[in-house]
Amino acid sequence: MTSSMTLVIRKLEIIVLLSCIGLVVIPATRGCRLSEYYCDNGNCVSHSRFCDGTNDCGDGSDEPLGCTNCNRTYYGLVGTKYPLRITKPFQRSFPYVCRITFVAEGGDFGDIVEMSFLSFQLGSFQLDGRDKWTCQDGSMLIVEQEKMDFESSFSSFGVYRTPSYGYFCGKMSGQRLTFYSTTRTVVVTVVFPQVSSPYQAVPGMFLTYRFHRKSLSLLSDSVDSGKILSSWSCDRSFSDCYNRKCLIRSPNYPGFYLRNITCNYWIEQSYAPRGYIAQIEIYQENEFKVDLGGGFSSTRNIVHRQLTTTCPGDVVRVYDGRTTSAPLLVEFCGSGAVPNIVTSGPTALVQLISHPYQPLRRSLLELKSSVRFRPHSEFRVKRRKCAFYIYENQVRSGSIYSPFHTLPANTTCSFNFIGKAPFAKIWLYFVSFYIHDSQVWSKEEKCDTARLQIFDPFVNDQRRNILLRGFGFGGLVSNYCEKSYPRMCAHARDTPNLTPLRPCRVPEESYLSAGPEMSVLFTVYESSKLRPVPSTFLARYEFIDTMLDGYPVSGARCDRRFISRIKGAGKLRSPKNLFLFGRGGNFNLRCLFHFEGQPGEKVRITIENISLGRQNEGCETHFDQVSRRYTCQIGGSHSRFGLINTTEETGGLDIRETVYVGQVM
Repeated sequence: MTSSMTLVIRKLEIIVLLSCIGLVVIPATRGCRLSEYYCDNGNCVSHSRFCDGTNDCGDGSDEPLGCTNCNRTYYGLVGTKYPLRITKPFQRSFPYVCRITFVAEGGDFGDIVEMSFLSFQLGSFQLDGRDKWTCQDGSMLIVEQEKMDFESSFSSFGVYRTPSYGYFCGKMSGQRLTFYSTTRTVVVTVVFPQVSSPYQAVPGMFLTYRFHRKSLSLLSDSVDSGKILSSWSCDRSFSDCYNRKCLIRSPNYPGFYLRNITCNYWIEQSYAPRGYIAQIEIYQENEFKVDLGGGFSSTRNIVHRQLTTTCPGDVVRVYDGRTTSAPLLVEFCGSGAVPNIVTSGPTALVQLISHPYQPLRRSLLELKSSVRFRPHSEFRVKRRKCAFYIYENQVRSGSIYSPFHTLPANTTCSFNFIGKAPFAKIWLYFVSFYIHDSQVWSKEEKCDTARLQIFDPFVNDQRRNILLRGFGFGGLVSNYCEKSYPRMCAHARDTPNLTPLRPCRVPEESYLSAGPEMSVLFTVYESSKLRPVPSTFLARYEFIDTMLDGYPVSGARCDRRFISRIKGAGKLRSPKNLFLFGRGGNFNLRCLFHFEGQPGEKVRITIENISLGRQNEGCETHFDQVSRRYTCQIGGSHSRFGLINTTEETGGLDIRETVYVGQVM
């Protein structure tokens, strides 16, 4: 007898403990279904009809005196929609806590729970004494619980594991807000405030609930929604999204998500073709699939009509790496389409953080994730640095541009040109330039979005005293923001390699450095502002070789003297300076090279390499049988050709070699 009593007591202890931790004990149905209430007359009615103000049993047993539909457990058949109105029990003016448990028992009773709120009025959403937004005078708490055995419901420290969700409050009507559970059990706890006035609005809510099987997918099976990392968190991981569609979705999507949650979505691409690097793209062109609380106005209403970066409430953060210590690329909230957010490398972290308190409203998030492969040599941020050095001995010409990925706010990218001293110069012209102007109506330039600066340390013949490699920039030439533009050579955009036949004139359309070094700095101040078109620029550079052999001739552009008593041997070459002829200068160029020897000396000139134009361009070489010499025959007036004439003065050994270049573009 004693052992039997002990067994009964232990069973009662277990039942009481299970009730305290929120697990539901299936009641006896006495011939009714699990989803039905057993009337005193033996009839069966839906649990939602108990205490709804209507005699559904026929004998009034479903409407006992002082009844309430609070603190009850509700089941239901799959696909059947049940209405439920939750209010404070009649004639109770003091505060009251109402707890409703919905259980999807499996099989015909479903696996997940759907709750659709049609009206809601409970408490108010306002600032407290510490100037923080909170729920006052009533709130609703929604908690998802997983049905598990007694041992697994406790952690190693003996504490029941459940997320610490936040609260909903305020007023909602004229819309339908749906919540889809991810577990079998949902507990709704409603705190009704004390009624202080008979004219005060009656708090309460009206909703419908039903149950679904897991086989009934609310989402498309053709997409990857990530790998679940923990049954007690909303963290997910994505890998190799280059060959499939990956979607980052808020918990309980397509329904609203809960309060006081932090969801981490890790995205990684492990493969990239040789010579390329993978970059993660995150975007959403459908403006109805992003809806987060975007802040609170002075009238204490949530502002969520468009995307914004002022986010005292819910917020989405995108990091350029795997952890929150990585650079923050974008932070946003509100609602609307999300333009492309691109990382600099193959990893990204997207974080969704919800405020602990919020009015009951639509809140959901769906972002698309894809992968693109870019050349490894492309300008991009590497190890948090955006500094690039371009040496003449490595590349003679090319393009510079703002990185094609998203830049964190307050990032400066420097492009430093270093030529062969002292004869090199840098020719630079811009093909495109755009900085968003957030104050179009104002004539004042704020420079609060981005800035482009050009530095020439040798301007005005003033050499810098700090090395360029140490970011000691000097000689600011130009400064451009949203209302000013650098010298543009727009017609270069229509030609291959941005090298037009009609040259980009200096100084009207381009820049020419005073020395062998030059720098371009591009600073982004507000990249966290989500804009369809980011601040960008594109420019072409070319190193100009101004070196000339020999010694200068006063008043001449390219005439040179070679004096034997100073240097008895050397090399001679035609000018390489494009601003003397060709794309950057004149159509015609004539250079005289004087060789002055000592008495008794002769001058020997050996031609190692020569190019005076291509055939069929108006200049041909013929051998004259009479004079036994080669002559040059020139064709039409628009011919392109080059000539070399050599004359000798026997009186003082002054041999003059004339290089004449005509009609060269």
